[in-house]
Amino acid sequence: MSSEILGSSDVQQQSQKTSPSSSHNTYAEYDFSSFDDFGLVDLSANGSSSNTSNIVLPQTELNGNPFLLPNLSEDDGDSAISGKSSEINESSRQEITDEENYEDYGEIESEADVSDQGHLTPSTQRKRADRKDPLTRHKRSCPNRRITSASLASQLQRSGKNSPSSTRRSSFGSDEIFDDIEGNFQNVDGRLKFLEDQLQHLTEVQTETNTKQIKLKDENNTLVQKVLYLEEQLRDMEVKSEDRLHDERRKYQDYISKQEREKNEQVDYITQRLHRIEHEYEELKQEAPRLQSEISKLRTEKMDIQERLLERQETYNILYDEHEKLKADYHRQEVLNQKERNATGQLLSEMEKELDELRRYRMEVETGARSPTGSISELPGRYRDLQNEIHKLREAMWFEWKDLCQENKHLHDSNEELNAQLLNQCIGEGKSLLHNTQGQSLAQELEHLTKEELLAQLKLERDVNFRLKQYVDHIIMTILEKNPSLLDITHR
Repeated sequence: MSSEILGSSDVQQQSQKTSPSSSHNTYAEYDFSSFDDFGLVDLSANGSSSNTSNIVLPQTELNGNPFLLPNLSEDDGDSAISGKSSEINESSRQEITDEENYEDYGEIESEADVSDQGHLTPSTQRKRADRKDPLTRHKRSCPNRRITSASLASQLQRSGKNSPSSTRRSSFGSDEIFDDIEGNFQNVDGRLKFLEDQLQHLTEVQTETNTKQIKLKDENNTLVQKVLYLEEQLRDMEVKSEDRLHDERRKYQDYISKQEREKNEQVDYITQRLHRIEHEYEELKQEAPRLQSEISKLRTEKMDIQERLLERQETYNILYDEHEKLKADYHRQEVLNQKERNATGQLLSEMEKELDELRRYRMEVETGARSPTGSISELPGRYRDLQNEIHKLREAMWFEWKDLCQENKHLHDSNEELNAQLLNQCIGEGKSLLHNTQGQSLAQELEHLTKEELLAQLKLERDVNFRLKQYVDHIIMTILEKNPSLLDITHR
């Protein structure tokens, strides 16, 4: 009987694939065996199954078989019960045992029935064959269709009417069918309640999923706006970076070109300077022998000049000593003359005093204030003596002054001669330095010298000239301090 009901459920599944309205007839026929496949439930919401695909549904048993809701598919529709619910779960069909095949189709007999067939009476075997004949005929006529319980009952009723000999058998078979139907109704009610609970649970899950999807959509919109804003900022930054890169590249190119120009100018300048230095080096190399010869000549001339300078220095020292002696004699004579002049002046002042007295006395005599006759007679002799003495003194002073003048003139002439001699000597030395062409020239002296030797000789020559200049300056300062008249030029 259960095989007949399951066969009717298969027919009902095929009818549900063709038209959605056949589900009402299925519930009216009390056939819910199609829920074994669990293809009616679709938990996808708004085409998204990412939030519900990981939900684990409870497992139970129905009619001794394991009952487990399948995972939700991403290809399901928007409603909780989809139009694709009639698809057969191939994996669940493969787990049906041999006993279930016997219950579904009534084709496999148990081992106990097969073993007991030999002990049954022929009448009992015919009754069982008669109960199986309607199902066999139905499967032969419609092998791919499952009939409902109502159609099965009507077929049994018709078969009972057509065969009068099977009245008792039909009553016995109908009782068994009704008992099976009542048991199936109870199973279907339990299964329906379970499915309602599952549907309520799935509805709650769907509601939570919708809420999460709304939140995710809001977050997605916010993130999309942020992404758009960031993309705009990125584009702006790219444009700015490109502009800046272009400016930096242009500046770098300008800097590189400027550096290249400066480098080329510097290289040209250094090249020209190198050529000029090389040319000067060649000229100096050619002039080196001549300079060496001139240096040797100047060295010999310097030695000659130093010797002559020493001679002139000795002569100058001798002349200077003589000049000092003459100057000392002159000062001594001048002191003596000054003393004599002072003495003569005192004598003259005394004589003038006496002369004044004589004049006063003469005037007194003329006025009548005469002294005694003895003193008057002595006055003319005394007057003549005084005049003679004054005359002698005048002559002595005249001769002395004349001698002093001659001596002074002689000293002046000797001083002028010494100055002229010193000046002529200096002029002769200068002319000899300028016009003396004996010996090698400076070029000949410098000819055989290297650059280092030439620099050393030039430094030595500069030091010698500096010392010589200091020595000449010292001599001139000494002349200016002690007798500057030696440097005066007199025109005779």
